[in-house]
This record gives sequence, structure tokens and C-alpha cells, in this order.
Amino acid sequence: MSNHTPGPWSHDDRHVFIDDRHLVCCGRGHGECCGNPDVEGDITLIATVEESDDARMIAAAPRLHAALHGLLSQMEECQRQGLVPTIYYPAFTEAAKAYAEAIGLEYEPPSSGVTADEP
Repeated sequence: MSNHTPGPWSHDDRHVFIDDRHLVCCGRGHGECCGNPDVEGDITLIATVEESDDARMIAAAPRLHAALHGLLSQMEECQRQGLVPTIYYPAFTEAAKAYAEAIGLEYEPPSSGVTADEP
């Protein structure tokens, strides 16, 4: 499995970053501030890009990763149980190949042996 920077990630027009800042109010809990709160934590830059659409897409990567991992796990189990119509195999296979590439692994078909190339 890949060892990527965990999310959530944020973005503005040209930057993707982790905003780990939070307010510290006189040692009290959130909402119990005694005056001027201090800001602790950092902003960590992940990427600088030319287009805001790119920043938005990159910032979504951790959520997309988690969502696709969950979906593929469920689809694999359903496929093993014969609950996935073969019409969906090509889309499932392409998603699994893209996920494997994103995390630095070789794609391996589900243990049922059925792939998009087989009806």
C-alpha cells in the first residue's frame, strides 16, 4: 500500500495544503476563550499548480482514495458471491486498475478469476 500524506487536504486557487492550525484559548476548551486566542499548528504545502481545477482535484485525492478503496472492496466481495452482473466488469476492472496504479501496485483480478476480458 502507498504511504501518502494523509488528508484531509485543502486548496486555494493555486495551492494544495494541510491546514493543521487550531485556536488555543488560555488552556480552556473550545468556545471558552478568555480574550486573545493563540493559533497553534502549521500549514503544510502539498502542491503548487497552475490551474484552480487542478488544485481542487488534487485536494480531493485522499477522499477519493478512501471512497474508491471501500467501493472496490465491496464490489470484489459481491463479485465473489456472483452478485455483480457481467456488464459491470469492464468498469469495475478499470477502476481497480486505476486504484492499483495510484497506490503503486500491479492490478490483480479478483480471486473469482473473472475479468472485464471474459464474458
